[in-house]
Amino acid sequence: MDDDKHSHGEVNKSGLNRLLAFVGLSGPFGSVSLGQQWSAYFQNLGTHASLNIINGPGQIGPFRTGNTVKYSNNFGPVSMTLDARIDDDGDGDGDGGGNGFGGGVTVTPMDNVTLAGAFDSNDDSDTDIMGVAGIMGFGGITVTVAHEQSETGDASETNNTLLWLGAGITDQLSLTVGYGTKETEAGGSTTEKDELALIGVLNMGGGLKLWGQFHNADTGTSDADTIALGMRLDF
Repeated sequence: MDDDKHSHGEVNKSGLNRLLAFVGLSGPFGSVSLGQQWSAYFQNLGTHASLNIINGPGQIGPFRTGNTVKYSNNFGPVSMTLDARIDDDGDGDGDGGGNGFGGGVTVTPMDNVTLAGAFDSNDDSDTDIMGVAGIMGFGGITVTVAHEQSETGDASETNNTLLWLGAGITDQLSLTVGYGTKETEAGGSTTEKDELALIGVLNMGGGLKLWGQFHNADTGTSDADTIALGMRLDF
């Protein structure tokens, strides 16, 4: 297994191998936490843009980060988060991914509408990311649109656009279909990838959920399909 590195654009390496482990304080001032935790970018934007369970179109910013101090607060329909990663060890051994900071704001002006924006900057990789998302629900259907831009110095630029449609088919079964395009310019050349994902989640009750996902990735030179099945038990 690869080392768990905080690497922009590599959600698996920056999160799925990194366990949440943090302590914090909360009060009228908001909440402050320290440790390995959800990044401010993911907390505001990724929870909407990265709906895939195991693969498929998803947000390109940091997922879970180590050595992180995070501040969160709510003001009526507005919630905001700021974080800072404090890590002078830039050798990429997974200690935290280098110094950086990020933030995000989520606004819910009405029950069925959510607007979100976030940014993240990683000093070691010289990578800056910003993204926005809009979510609207009506008649049991949820529509999510998101766009992100990532720049790594003068070396590369990536634009990521996502569209998700979700619906509850029954009280127990929900289906979500997602489409995403990713365009990267680097070294005078441009690469593109189109992704399609279909996700089904069946709530069995008692904290048990069964899920399945179909994913297709088309780069123009390759076309790959993935099918994944799994279960989750919360207790």
